Formats: sequence, C-alpha cells, structure tokens
Amino acid sequence: LTSVLRGSSVRSEFGIKQATVFKIHRMVTNAYDLHKSKKIIQEEGGLRQTFKKVDNDEPSNENALLNFTKITEKREPYGGFKWAWKMVLSGKLIEEEGVWLHTKLLAGNFAHALVTVGTSIALIILATLII
Repeated sequence: LTSVLRGSSVRSEFGIKQATVFKIHRMVTNAYDLHKSKKIIQEEGGLRQTFKKVDNDEPSNENALLNFTKITEKREPYGGFKWAWKMVLSGKLIEEEGVWLHTKLLAGNFAHALVTVGTSIALIILATLII
C-alpha cells in the first residue's frame, strides 16, 4: 500500500519521458507501415498483404492513402472503467499514455473507496439487524 501511495516525482518524470518515446516510436512505425511499397488487401477472413513493386510513375502518397483506408478497422480498446484501472495498476498509464496521477489523488480515491465499502457493509448489517 505504501508503494502505491508514496509519490516519486523522479519516477513520474521518467515515466512521462518514456511515454513520449513510446508514442513517437508508435507514430513513426505507423507512418513507415503506411508508406511501405506493399498494398494491403482486405479479404473476408482478415487482412492479407501483397507486395507490389513501386513504379516511378505511381507516387507513394497513393499507396499510403490506400493502405490507410484498408487499415482503419485495426483498433485498440481505449477508455472505460476497467481499462483505466488496469492501466493504473500495471503502471502503463504513465509509461504509455503519459498520464501522471498525483499521490494525493490516489490517496483520496483509496479513502473514498474504503469509506464507500465500509458504509455499505455497515448499512447491510444494520438492515439485517432491524429485519
């Protein structure tokens, strides 16, 4: 518990810089994949890649736009309650997304959850004693 609530600005700054490197690397990789000299053909069962020699007459912009429209179905699930807590607990929220949660915010959320669970249990016990 203390490792979660103890703040470290150096560790958080490192995580933000690591997120920057991660996002730039992902952006460059995606751009490289779009401008490759292969066209991506969509089939019923999924995506199939066919290699095609790029002619001097055919600009790479055309290939990039065609590849972009073919790859638009590739998505990653982002957002939501479960996703956010999984990212917070695994530490990827700061390393991949660059979102720095302050220690006071984490301590407040933990205290809020503790009070909510405690109050719920107390009300259930009280309700069973009355009935």
